[in-house]
Amino acid sequence: MTDNPALYVLKARVLERGRLFGIDIENNAELDAWHKAWHKAIVLRPAWPYSWSDYARARSQYSLIDRSFTAALLRASKLGPWEPRVLENSALFSFHYQGWLSDGLQAALDNSYQKLVKAYPHSARKIGRQYQ
Repeated sequence: MTDNPALYVLKARVLERGRLFGIDIENNAELDAWHKAWHKAIVLRPAWPYSWSDYARARSQYSLIDRSFTAALLRASKLGPWEPRVLENSALFSFHYQGWLSDGLQAALDNSYQKLVKAYPHSARKIGRQYQ
């Protein structure tokens, strides 16, 4: 099962949890292993919107708000504009990083939030309340 993308997602998440419990993020080996796990998961399933959305979320956990973060969010929105978790992540980023993102990315995330409002109003209200 070495080519199972879910295993690489799991590995990346385990590494993320390790960071939360004391693994030094300045340790390039740990950060490199985390990045390679996400990269392999995405390469094995490039059309899976959850991988892209979760990768963007993971990058935000490391405060890596950069081109890769932007590309992952845009790719997730393109591949799964109706998927609940993709919409929820986009909505969270729309509020949390407002004013820090490019106008184009902010507009795309705001559009995802409007889709969330229409398709999943309870989730949209819950996210909206967090940022009021």
